[in-house]
Amino acid sequence: MAMDAQRRLLTTASRALGSQERLRSTSRAELARARPFLLRSLAPGSDATTATTDGKESEKETAPFAAAARALAASLRTSEAEAASYLRHVQQQADAYASTRGLDLESFFADAAGAFHAEKLALLQTIRMVLAAQVTRFGYHGDEGCSDDYVERFNAALLTERVHGSGLVARLVAQVRDAPWTVSPGSKLEYARTRSGGSLVSRSVLLQRETTLACECIYLACTIQTGMMPLEEVRSIADLAAELCGRCERLADQDDGVHLQHAYVVTLGLVRAFGVVDGEEEEDEETPGHQGEERFRQDGEGKNESRHKRKAWIKEVKERHAHLAADAGLASKMAWKGNNEDGHVRTLSGGLLAIATMAWALVLPSSEDDAAMPALENAISAGALATMEAMYRSTTFRDDLPSMQLEYAAAGHKVLSALLSSQRGAQMVSKLREAGEDSAPALGPGYRALGLTQKVSCTSLGSLLSALAAVYDRDPSLSYMCPPVRDWSFLDYVAEGEPTLGLLVPYLQCVAAISSFGAETANEVFTRLLSPPPGAPNNIRWDILFRSLEAYCQRYASVLSSGRHEKSLAGVMPPEDAAGLSAYLTAIRSCYEAAPELVPGWTRRLLERQKSSPLEVLLQIVQFPTPVAIKVEVYELIGAMATSPSACTQIWDALDTFGNLGIGAGRTDLAIRLAEEEAKKESYGETLSFVRLLNRLLSVAPLPDLGRPRAHYFAFVRNVVFAPCLRRGYKNLSERWQVASACLENFEKILRPAVSSKALQELDTPASMIMVDFLEEGSVFRALLGILSIGSEQLARARLSSHEGAWMELAVGSALSVLQLALACDGAYSAALRNARGGGAPPTVDRALLRDASCAAALLSYVSYVHNPSLQVKAIKITLQLDFRSDERLLSSLLTETNWEFPTVTGFAAALQAGLDSAITGTQDYLVVAPPATEAGGVPEDETSAADERATLLLDLIISSLRSSPSPSFAHYLLGFDVVAAAPGASALALYDPRAFDGCLRPVLLLAESDIGLLEAPILHARCLELLYQLCEDSTTRAAMHELLRDRISYFAPHMPVIFRSPLSEENFEYGLQQRSWLLRLAALALHDADESDPVDRTLLVRVLGALFFPPVAEDSVPGSFSPGFEGMRTESDQTRSAADEVLELCCESIPATPGGLELSATARRAADELGIEQVLNDSSMRIQGDSDQIDIPLLGATLQNRAEGLAAQGGAREPLKEAVLAAVRYAAEWNRYALVWGAVRGMAKAWQLSVEIAISRRYHLFREAAGVARIDIGSTLDVVLPLLSSTLTVLPGTLQAKDGAALARPLALAVQTLVAQLVLDPDSPGAPAPAASHALLRQLLAAVKASTERRGEATSTPLYGALLAFLQYTRARDESEILLGGVVSLLRGGANWLLPALARDASEGNLGGSGAAIRSLSRCIMASLVSLDPMLVDGVFHTGAPQAFLADLPRSPASVFSAPAAIAWRASFALEAGLGLLLQLATSRVPHGAKQLAAGGALISLADFRAISTEPEVAPGVQGSQVGRRRRVLGATLRLALAITAALPTSREVTEQAVAFVSAQQRVLVRCLAGRAMGAVTLPFHQELELIMLASALVAYVQGKDSSQTPPALKASMYSLAWQFFPRDGPVTKRMSGAVGQDASMSDTLDRLWGIRCNLARFLRGVASADRDVFPCIRSVSHSEILDSEGSESRPTLRLMVDLLRTAVDDLFNHAEQRDALAGAVNPADENMGLELAPEGVEALRMEGVDPQRVTPRDISAALKHQDRIISRLFFISENVLATLYLTLRRCLQPATKDIFATRDAFSAADDMYTTPIRPSNGGEPSSQAMLGTQLELEQLSKLLLPVLETVSQMRTKDFGRDLQYLHLLVRRTKEYLSL
Repeated sequence: MAMDAQRRLLTTASRALGSQERLRSTSRAELARARPFLLRSLAPGSDATTATTDGKESEKETAPFAAAARALAASLRTSEAEAASYLRHVQQQADAYASTRGLDLESFFADAAGAFHAEKLALLQTIRMVLAAQVTRFGYHGDEGCSDDYVERFNAALLTERVHGSGLVARLVAQVRDAPWTVSPGSKLEYARTRSGGSLVSRSVLLQRETTLACECIYLACTIQTGMMPLEEVRSIADLAAELCGRCERLADQDDGVHLQHAYVVTLGLVRAFGVVDGEEEEDEETPGHQGEERFRQDGEGKNESRHKRKAWIKEVKERHAHLAADAGLASKMAWKGNNEDGHVRTLSGGLLAIATMAWALVLPSSEDDAAMPALENAISAGALATMEAMYRSTTFRDDLPSMQLEYAAAGHKVLSALLSSQRGAQMVSKLREAGEDSAPALGPGYRALGLTQKVSCTSLGSLLSALAAVYDRDPSLSYMCPPVRDWSFLDYVAEGEPTLGLLVPYLQCVAAISSFGAETANEVFTRLLSPPPGAPNNIRWDILFRSLEAYCQRYASVLSSGRHEKSLAGVMPPEDAAGLSAYLTAIRSCYEAAPELVPGWTRRLLERQKSSPLEVLLQIVQFPTPVAIKVEVYELIGAMATSPSACTQIWDALDTFGNLGIGAGRTDLAIRLAEEEAKKESYGETLSFVRLLNRLLSVAPLPDLGRPRAHYFAFVRNVVFAPCLRRGYKNLSERWQVASACLENFEKILRPAVSSKALQELDTPASMIMVDFLEEGSVFRALLGILSIGSEQLARARLSSHEGAWMELAVGSALSVLQLALACDGAYSAALRNARGGGAPPTVDRALLRDASCAAALLSYVSYVHNPSLQVKAIKITLQLDFRSDERLLSSLLTETNWEFPTVTGFAAALQAGLDSAITGTQDYLVVAPPATEAGGVPEDETSAADERATLLLDLIISSLRSSPSPSFAHYLLGFDVVAAAPGASALALYDPRAFDGCLRPVLLLAESDIGLLEAPILHARCLELLYQLCEDSTTRAAMHELLRDRISYFAPHMPVIFRSPLSEENFEYGLQQRSWLLRLAALALHDADESDPVDRTLLVRVLGALFFPPVAEDSVPGSFSPGFEGMRTESDQTRSAADEVLELCCESIPATPGGLELSATARRAADELGIEQVLNDSSMRIQGDSDQIDIPLLGATLQNRAEGLAAQGGAREPLKEAVLAAVRYAAEWNRYALVWGAVRGMAKAWQLSVEIAISRRYHLFREAAGVARIDIGSTLDVVLPLLSSTLTVLPGTLQAKDGAALARPLALAVQTLVAQLVLDPDSPGAPAPAASHALLRQLLAAVKASTERRGEATSTPLYGALLAFLQYTRARDESEILLGGVVSLLRGGANWLLPALARDASEGNLGGSGAAIRSLSRCIMASLVSLDPMLVDGVFHTGAPQAFLADLPRSPASVFSAPAAIAWRASFALEAGLGLLLQLATSRVPHGAKQLAAGGALISLADFRAISTEPEVAPGVQGSQVGRRRRVLGATLRLALAITAALPTSREVTEQAVAFVSAQQRVLVRCLAGRAMGAVTLPFHQELELIMLASALVAYVQGKDSSQTPPALKASMYSLAWQFFPRDGPVTKRMSGAVGQDASMSDTLDRLWGIRCNLARFLRGVASADRDVFPCIRSVSHSEILDSEGSESRPTLRLMVDLLRTAVDDLFNHAEQRDALAGAVNPADENMGLELAPEGVEALRMEGVDPQRVTPRDISAALKHQDRIISRLFFISENVLATLYLTLRRCLQPATKDIFATRDAFSAADDMYTTPIRPSNGGEPSSQAMLGTQLELEQLSKLLLPVLETVSQMRTKDFGRDLQYLHLLVRRTKEYLSL
């Protein structure tokens, strides 16, 4: 089995059996398969090799590799095959990254060793979690059969199964016995690089951790099999316990707590294996309803069993006890005698084994009393009880995991409870009482490992009480599991008579431990010692405590008043009394701490009995030189009395009254004692306890007035205690760090309220004094830096070696917390300090920190401190603050370090990897050490933060740094980019190989690729995907990331089906959405960046498209694969749904509801108004920086709390204020969740839109290939587009109806626009929708548009309008389908009543180039398309007033509209074009009154006043930007509209007058157009120039034909000049056209424009010939160039020039007729290969159209035929008009009176009637002179040129051209007649 599969197997087993939720969803078959694997993996030799190989025969290794495997196997003490498998694993990892740096052998071995230990630790940790799932579970019942019974069955099979003859316990024992406990001296493999640690770790630590886990597994196995374990396994555990105890004794001089831990864990496991039955289990009654019931269920015996089953179990266990007694080998081991000849128990191994012997003696049946009693006596005399107490109070035990401490305490309690409850134990207790205290031996010097230095009695009743107290200190609930303790019978038995000090102190310790169980127990204890019940001992009471304290106050006062020497004071209180009073104080303090709500009542009762205040008594006793232990307990008791703000005020007042305690009223007694007494003794207990008292008071209630009245106390802590704390000498080195941590906690409690206070600018508060010292780098700040300069490496060594390291770690954590607060508020204090000084550079804490590079490196090194995750979290938060303030300064400070890569980058990577692993596996890293249990009251509050917060914070740090800092940034440094060689602002950064360089990018990639991580840690997985997306998108890192990921990025594809079909839990709902969002964005980026020409990238594209747009492929199960959580996610309904469909549905279903307002009562509402909650919630400073609009809840709570305290101090009611604050915090929490969900939904919708748009617009051609990979058969690529489009349109209206749906609807609308546009681009696809489907799509689209227009949302309406416009264009492209067109028209008519008004409204909103321009343009375009499809809508459009409004606004359009900034000018010109296009469509519609209404509305007059087109663009000749294009398009649309109106109403006098006005008003621009200079100095492309010339010439020709007198001379001259350019066959235009074709437009388009211009010129000249006095001469003496250069001259065209045009037109007529016939005669037009059968003329015609003859379609043939008919019509028109011009000119000059042949002309079509103008004889009918034509010779030459052309025309036949040629032949005959003259 591959190693990755192993890890998945291990992770699944541990997670499934340790979590109810995972247990439900995990396959039972897979768990069953995991069981034998767990056993085989522990086996040495071949079994281990089997567990780590994949079962395939590997190729023969090379000699160097085999040598390396042998060397590694020798160092790891494993087989060569297993070592080789780990080497191959590391080698595969290295090859997975295209490594650019070689790996040396040492690093290679370290990686392999790390993999080896990681797998071993993961295996042991899994076994431990599997067993602990049964032992530590509180009897929960799962659903669907997944209950505790299944866990028990699994573990029972695991413990009983045998592989190769050995079971789990035997293999665990062998693991502990045979494993090396440290690395051999001189080993070449001293360090290993672990995956979770990321950096080098000593293998000794890993080996010790392996042994610890194995020992814990043995203990848990013994607990599960209590009393039922096979005897051979019990014997092996007994042997192992003896061996470990001996090892611990041998290493006692090294003070190594690890070996002690191994010894007591296995010993307690042996105790569990014996199956001790305590008194509680033998009683036939239920346990009282206390927490002890839960503890009873933890023991594993009788869990959830009925009383009958419990009795049966006890009976069976007792039968097993008989077998224990009968086992001679075990009896010989347990029948052991201690060595106490000199009164001391010298061996630690004897004390630990004595515990096992005592348990063995207690379980033996009554028939074995002869052997059991001596063994019990020997065990106790050997120190079993004293060793048990010392073990539970040892530093090693307190450093163990809290859950395991409870288990170990339960094991010891089993023995002690049996000792008190059994008959054999009762006899032993009587003997202990008779023995007394003086004759009892004490523990000897061999117990230094337990932390004991004094002699402790080991065979007395006091030792039993001390053992009970030690056990109950760990778990007070166990006191209810012991009947003699629960009913006080044993305690009363001890207290009978006058107890000695040896009994009093442990008695009070036991009472103190019991009282901490809960408020009920504490009240019972306090009441019993206040007023003992009848029959109870009356010699231990609280009265004795306070009377004794008062008596000693009087004695001290008497001694001091007598003036005796100080030595006399030392004997006032004997040590025995001090110990007793200290025990009393501890007991009452324990009661106070367990029930703080009862403290005021208890205090009143004490006051009633004592007649004096207990507080005054306590404060009086510390005035005198009492022993330090008394003062410490007094201060702690006073702190426990501070249970409310009023109590704190009372204590503060009392401290001020007894000012000699500290520094009040100018006295400095405490400071003097600190400097003179404590400093000499190098012990600072009093000062430490006083500082802790101040911290307790600050914790309960904040000080009024920001602490100003108590500032002297905090100045004492700051300047006297903390500043010199590192320079003082200490007898106990741990005390240095205790003092430092207490002072730092004091600073933290002072600074925390100041962060959100309004008084940040004031410099006379305790907080300001601390901050001023920090800003000025005073003594306090230097002491803080001194603590932080320890560094993670030194701290790690201290933490693992001694208890001092635990306190050092606590001090460092407190220093980091203070520094974090200082960075949060130093800005305000810096400003106040600058103002107080009158200016200067503002000092800040970050500048002071980063000034010293070594200090910065030491500070950031704590990120890599893996032994305490909370320390890492604090260091990361500080790094976040520093990076936010100055990324460049932070980076430059780190780069000054010599070895900058390893300590910082790998440290951050290690923290990130550890956090990710913790989040995925649900367990702490195996290098984490339990937080220190302090004498000040347990684990510090903030030391229990979640470990996976490290990963979240680090990812936030990297992402925020990438966003806000210039490149290269601190984030690039952490990720592994080469920031050293990069210059500031570099365009690209190089990336170190993540395999050779342990940067933060490596764990990010590992999690992103993890199939378990994406389901188990959705929050972190989403952040990793976001980081990868940001790196891939950034231009500086894009190239490096593409190179890194190009072979690996395809993991996006397999993740999509898993992620999009995995259920979204309520807890991580918003993060699951973000996970989908970033995965989609990465997919979109991959689709965008991939290069199709690269085979790898093409494969990636196909996979991503297949995963995104097609249903997932049902893969066959792969043997050996293990993918937990993936089973059962595929349902029948899922098989036809793609990931895109899933995301679309999820987006619409996940729209959150906006949180409501504050829910408050009337009084709380008034309080909220006084607090200004609404203003605070809306304050931008309360928002967290980032994408989501979240509220900073801690800052909000602190701010409102400070305001509430201020109002309460002024007399405000506290309860309404408190209710208002809590309501605001609840609202903020609801808002933050709403903001997260809404941000995630919007992000996912945006990512979905990007993926769809890129896939459709750029990778559409790959869909068929992607479908093949996805095993989906599609007929057309539109089979993907149409269902997705339909789904989107289905959900879009509902989204728009949601309250906040508009923001989500826009991405969906943009996707709709893209999908519809694809239909337009591919209208003839085989998969094009049928008419019914198209009608359904239009119906959905109209519904979406209607919903959007009702919401008046421009952001959504704009893309939907674009989609509707595209769909209408698609419909027009398929207009041959009458069914489709009819249905569309019907739908449009049905929706016209709401659609047209909405379009008209949107068409008139906004300004020309500003907001609303896009929707204005689209609205006008849609109306134009509607009219095009259904001319009956013309009246509806006019009824809306949109055309009239546009015409009214048109003259007001400024001339600067085209020269405005690009975005504004583009929108404005688009709006103008759309409006002009709408009017053009109305004018050209099949309904004639459209043009009439425009003319009636003065359309041409408005166009005449449209001055924006008249201005010449101010653009340099070389600049042809978008301004020119915008001007040209608007000008062309204007001219086209004017021409359309005139063409639609050719006989209207009103239109004629308006046209003349337009031509006159726009004369300048028309002249420029005719001259080819429409854009001034800017030369347009040829086809664009021809278009403008054609439009302008048509307008001039129209005016000339209507009223020649109105044609401006300049325009007439321009038309004459134009004729000289376009009429000659070989003229300049023809030459220019031949060079432009193929560059600007197709040949057919260019020819269309060319012949259109010639038509207009022919028509114009005919109008001149028929109406004006101008006569065209036969020839012209001047050259063409002179004519063209003569600006404004009326160089009339000659008749010879017209003959040239006529000859060209006639020749082209025959050519195009042949081409038309060839196309019409094509054989089998439905055949796809028909192009091969076309005649040459047809082929030429198709090529002119830009169609490949080899791929021609029937549609192409039809289009080409239409184009040929259009050209032929124009050629006939030119021929007729040129012949008419020739005829008119000849008739006028050669014969004065001739019948007008034009009066009966009927040759023009109806569309050309506008060109018909009768000839009006000029000069009063006077004939023109022949001289006006030219000489006779010139006429003869003209005749020779013209007659052949006329002969050709006369030979034309109607059957060849398909039209009536009678009029043309008549013109030929008459022209011949005049030529004959």
